[in-house]
Formats: sequence, C-alpha cells, structure tokens
Amino acid sequence: MRIRAYSHLGVPTKSLPDLPGNWLSSISRGNCMYPSTDFLNAANIMNREFENFHGNFFNRESNIFDKLTDIVSTKLNNNFPKKVIACLVRTRTYIRLREFNRKIVENNSLKKKCNKMYRICNKKNDLIKYSSRKN
Repeated sequence: MRIRAYSHLGVPTKSLPDLPGNWLSSISRGNCMYPSTDFLNAANIMNREFENFHGNFFNRESNIFDKLTDIVSTKLNNNFPKKVIACLVRTRTYIRLREFNRKIVENNSLKKKCNKMYRICNKKNDLIKYSSRKN
C-alpha cells in the first residue's frame, strides 16, 4: 500500500532539509514519508489498541486484522482511510511475529548449547567411570 497517495499523512523526506540528527532522513534517500503529527498520533493510538487487543501474545480469534482495524478506526473517528489503518495494523502484527520468531530461535540455540554441554560432560563422566572399572 502506498501512503504517498494520501498527502495529508506526511511529507516526503526528499522535500525536507537534511537534518543531521534525524535518522529517517539519513536512511531514506528521499523515498520515505515523514509522518504528520496527526498520523503519528494515530499510530500511537493504534499501538495502544494493539496491546489491549492482543495482550502479551496474539488474540486467537479469527479476522484479527479486520477487527483491530475497526476498533482503531472508531477510536480515530474514521478520520483516516481504512487502508491506512489496516496497513499500520498489519505492519505492527508482523513486527510482533518477527520478535516472537527471533526469541524462539534464540531459545532453540540456547537449548542446543545446553544439550551439547550436557553430552560432553556425560561423556567425560562415562570415561572416568569406565577407566575406574578397568583398574
């Protein structure tokens, strides 16, 4: 979805002066949109509603994108197009999903290291037991 179609949501970074401390202008090469204050407030409201709707994990109901989009749209008094709100909801959901997947990979890696150390330690103990039996 192209946010540029809705010019009231922000200003293209190529039309802004290059600010040295602004991370968005340093990474955008002119193709990003600097959000308007209304759009930034809408994103903050969407994030709060996202946290309320999903809690610490994900809501297990069906059509979570549509339900959350409707909740956020009513909170914003339908001032923004549903496509824009749906894009925010989708993006935030995928960010959380990526975060959970990263944690799963990290936990699996730690379990693997722990199992490897356990096997190494047990082999040493088995060798010690075996050598003490021989004598």
